[in-house]
Amino acid sequence: MSETPDKPSKCWASRPTIEPVVFAVIFVSTTMASPTVDLVMRQACRQYGLDLTNCSADADVDHKVHKIASSFTMSRTIMETLPGVLISLFTGPWTSVKGRKPLLLASLIGYSLSQAAWAYLSTIDDIKPYYLLFGSLPACVSGGQILIIITSFCYMIDITTFQQRIMGLAVIMSIIYGTPIVANWVTPTIASIGYPFLYGINAAIVFVIFLYALFLVPESVKCQKDVEIKLFTFDHLIETFKTFGKRRPNNIRGIIIAITLLGCISIFISSGEPDVKYQSVIEEYHWNLEDYSMYDTVYSAIGFIGTILGVYVGVDLLRINELILALGMMILAATGSFLMGLAPSPASFVVVSQLQCFGGCISPIARGTVSKIIPHEEVASVIAFMTSLEAFSPNLSAFLYASIYNATLAIYPFTIYFFSCSIAILGICCILFVFLLQGGTQIEKVPDDNLPRVEENRSQRAA
Repeated sequence: MSETPDKPSKCWASRPTIEPVVFAVIFVSTTMASPTVDLVMRQACRQYGLDLTNCSADADVDHKVHKIASSFTMSRTIMETLPGVLISLFTGPWTSVKGRKPLLLASLIGYSLSQAAWAYLSTIDDIKPYYLLFGSLPACVSGGQILIIITSFCYMIDITTFQQRIMGLAVIMSIIYGTPIVANWVTPTIASIGYPFLYGINAAIVFVIFLYALFLVPESVKCQKDVEIKLFTFDHLIETFKTFGKRRPNNIRGIIIAITLLGCISIFISSGEPDVKYQSVIEEYHWNLEDYSMYDTVYSAIGFIGTILGVYVGVDLLRINELILALGMMILAATGSFLMGLAPSPASFVVVSQLQCFGGCISPIARGTVSKIIPHEEVASVIAFMTSLEAFSPNLSAFLYASIYNATLAIYPFTIYFFSCSIAILGICCILFVFLLQGGTQIEKVPDDNLPRVEENRSQRAA
């Protein structure tokens, strides 16, 4: 089949569109992450009549407090991601008809209200740790951060051609990796003023970005106002499942499933490991919030650079096969996790963890590859299903990482990194399975039917 001629991989035409939304949401998520763990640990210590300093001095109480914090983090992750995953399974066909923006705006309002609720709850001195979860309810109901990210991926696919798509998706992933650089730099300063101030600032940021999306982000699909379509109906769910699992020639169905699993594994590691990384280095190296923020800033900066360079140099300049590139990146990730588990000192931990810097490339490579081998009319359903499975990964990873950390805390806190290594090896097996299904041939691509609409959208944005 004929392919679209190569063109420069421009990620946007005249100005950013969805990128500031992703930046704001990740910024807010990052600035509240470590302080929220500290808040939960402080409230847990108060249950035992101690402050954080005295709590750490009592080994038995400190152990219990760490378990409460990890269980809380798992519960909050599930509350803020699972509803968004379920909503996205129903709303894929609806947004293709009525537009991406309504769902995006609703999620942003819910996320802003959640931050406001956290600001209020943090003012209650004697609140029990698990009561803080009520702050996540608005995000839970509206789909929260995860639905915003899913919608952003769909938006980027809407406005890019084949040649631009992987780079466009990589830009979003690089924002996800790069934003914590800024967030971690300002977090200690903001958190030192107080938890209500931190969450209040976050609520204001999300509300401002809601106004930006409402007035300045153009719709990426043509809204069919004369078409009646329900938002939540099982017909949409059944259609999504059927499209994803339908029989296809040349082992395409098996290739799609394997690549989807690869994307899920990448998200599983990148979302589950940070949930307990902060606690593990506190326990093993006795780091404080400032120490971890400095490390996470360096880690995020290198991840940001690795994502951009990995895709731009590997795919755009050197024209390396996407799956071969993904294989090398997964091998580096597995090696990095294994060496992190063995790190004898903070310096060695910081160095070997940078081997994971190309992990952000896996997800855009997976989505971009699948979008090129299925008909355009099926892209929305298949990508929505893929993204939903990837979005579900944090729920499972939060539970497993928290369980493993709690079970091995008294023995060796870094056991979680050996678990990450084993999961990365499963990702390597997925890529090798795709090579087996290909039988040594290139995956055949469909024509880029998205090109005319992309050019039309680009002209509208430039105007």
